[in-house]
Formats: sequence, C-alpha cells, structure tokens
Amino acid sequence: MRFGLITLVLLLALAIPALAAEPNMHEGKWEITTVMEMPGLPFAIPPVTYTHCLSKKDAVPQQPEKNQDCKMISTDIQGDTVFWVMECRNKTEVVRSTGNITYHRDSFAGNINMTTTSGGKESGTMNSKISGRRLGACQ
Repeated sequence: MRFGLITLVLLLALAIPALAAEPNMHEGKWEITTVMEMPGLPFAIPPVTYTHCLSKKDAVPQQPEKNQDCKMISTDIQGDTVFWVMECRNKTEVVRSTGNITYHRDSFAGNINMTTTSGGKESGTMNSKISGRRLGACQ
C-alpha cells in the first residue's frame, strides 16, 4: 500500500510540470518584426513591423491578413520555445507556415518557413526571421 502511494505521488509530481508547460514570457502588447528572405530576388524585401497582444496561452505572433481564412493546425511548447503550423487560404492559394520562436521574458527570436500552393501545385517558398519585444500591457 505504501509503495503504491509513493508511486502515485511521484507520477503526479512528474505530470504537473508537463501540464503547466508555458514559455518564459511576459504577457502583453508586443512589437513584432519579420524580415523575409527570398533567394534569387535582386532586391531586399523591407521588414514588416506590427503589434499584437500575446499571452502564455496564445504565444504565437500573428498578423491579421485581409481576405484570408487562417487556422492554427498545431502548436507545441518545449521549454521557452513555441513551435507551430498554420494554414491560410484565400480564393486561389493556400499558404502553410511552420514556425518557431524562443522567448526570453521580454523578447523573442525565431524563424518562419512558408510554402504557397496554388491549383494543387507548390508555387513558392519563403523564409523569414522573426523577432519581438514587449511594449507593455494590452489595451
């Protein structure tokens, strides 16, 4: 009986951190910058900067796109790193994004890889570097 109770307590102690998996970040309003990299282009694409409210439960930065139907396919948190797969659709194409960012309390950095499919065929890929810094509370 005593052995069973000790085993149960140990299993619960191991399970609790897994249930509480959250990145080391402060919730609030964040300034997010993406720098796109498209090999073969003769010019650099200017960085895109926007703001977004992030929380530990919604830790994936997203820029709202007009005329796009976007769905989060999966998210996974491993320590301070958040991994995700997102799919956005419009009338003619599907963009599948896989990304990861690592939080450092009030900042993060990571990568996004996007693949565009049009008419059932892959029509392009693009890689981006993403970084963010916390500005303050959401309003």
